[in-house]
Amino acid sequence: AIRTTDESWYTRVFEKMSGKHDGKAMQSGLLEYLLQRLTPLGEHKRIPMSSMKEEMLALRLLASLEIKVSKTPIQDDQVEGETEYVDGQEKGREILNSILTVVAQAPFCLYPATGSSQRRPPITIHMLAFFLRTCLTDKFLDKIGLKEFCAEHTSHIISEREAYAIATHGYAEVEDAHNPNHGHGKSFAQSSQGPCMPCTFRLTREGKRDLAAGLQQSCHFGVIEWQAWCLNRLIEGIDDGRLSVVDAILEKDSQGCNAMMHAANDQSSGYAALTIRMLVQAVSFSTSGDPQAKEKAVRRVLNTADDAHFSPPMAAIALRNLNAMEGFLQVGARYWDKKINGKLPRQAKLQHDVTIEMIKKLKNEQLNNAIQRLQTNSEDLIGCSYCGVATDELQLCSGCGLARYCSRKCQTKSWKKHKYVCKAKAKVNLTQTDLASSINAPRGLEKGGCLGC
Repeated sequence: AIRTTDESWYTRVFEKMSGKHDGKAMQSGLLEYLLQRLTPLGEHKRIPMSSMKEEMLALRLLASLEIKVSKTPIQDDQVEGETEYVDGQEKGREILNSILTVVAQAPFCLYPATGSSQRRPPITIHMLAFFLRTCLTDKFLDKIGLKEFCAEHTSHIISEREAYAIATHGYAEVEDAHNPNHGHGKSFAQSSQGPCMPCTFRLTREGKRDLAAGLQQSCHFGVIEWQAWCLNRLIEGIDDGRLSVVDAILEKDSQGCNAMMHAANDQSSGYAALTIRMLVQAVSFSTSGDPQAKEKAVRRVLNTADDAHFSPPMAAIALRNLNAMEGFLQVGARYWDKKINGKLPRQAKLQHDVTIEMIKKLKNEQLNNAIQRLQTNSEDLIGCSYCGVATDELQLCSGCGLARYCSRKCQTKSWKKHKYVCKAKAKVNLTQTDLASSINAPRGLEKGGCLGC
């Protein structure tokens, strides 16, 4: 697929990417990949090209932001002899911002809108592919013209086989440099912590199957890119669907903790809430059947307790992890779910009650409100989206139709955060600088160094 003998092709690629052929290219991951003349490994049966369509489409959209084409002429049929010029980078940013604006809004809340205090997740091939696969309809993608744009603005630079090779780091030189003999990972549990995506794809081609262990580690450390990769593969039925999304999330480690519990324990990355929402979105999308089946599956992954009688929300409370608590509240988790875990043992209840009393003495309004709302959920009541108080007079937010408030005062206090996910306000508007270097390129091949750890 890579044109190793066509010198003029490399010159043309260089010119398209940098604007001129003067020996100094722009800082582009795509350009670095294309110009290194690597040897493609070809399609692998464990990650067939048919299962990578969203990743390849995401790659092309991100590539359009790096291709410095002057402007693409489009003939206007209405006016004979007239030519309309379209800036590929500007149109690419417009399409990407449209996608991110949709996933930033309720009920997804998978990307912070402009002005949000939440950390912004990386815009990578696998994260964008997760959005395309689980959040957006074909009708919406047709409306924004994603496929037509990508074909028009990137097909002259990247063929389908090249897109597949780049998206999977499927090159002999990359795989050789990521050999375990050079100190690279031997399991998904190791490659997920970096993350090292070249190692991850090498392990996939080698047949490693500890996906659940890798998911646990990526959730614990807030490694969003690896989570997106893993959930994408599970949704696509890797290994003939032997491991479902639900089973992967609920699989326990040696300490009795599943992936959702590890997300509750993520106190450092700032992505705990995002991880929780991604796991829920993957479960909901991958669960076939009626809405009740989806609700049941989501309820299981959110509320299944560990061996020490801690549910994921309980763990978040004990750690005072407000980010995780807010994530659980957004997706309807419960402090303790009797239908899932049975009756909470008396000794464990006493322990949790003491913990909550100690937290309440801190007089932190946000923590106390979050605890109140989680406890209200456990009683199968609908509480105020700010204070958690259950009442029959809750009013729906007119913007998103999801948040509920017991009073105008609570709605006003909640608006400071809610406006960034409410459909009435949520919007993403990233600049070219924000979107630079979205494609991971191999580094240090000539020195045998790491390419992406």
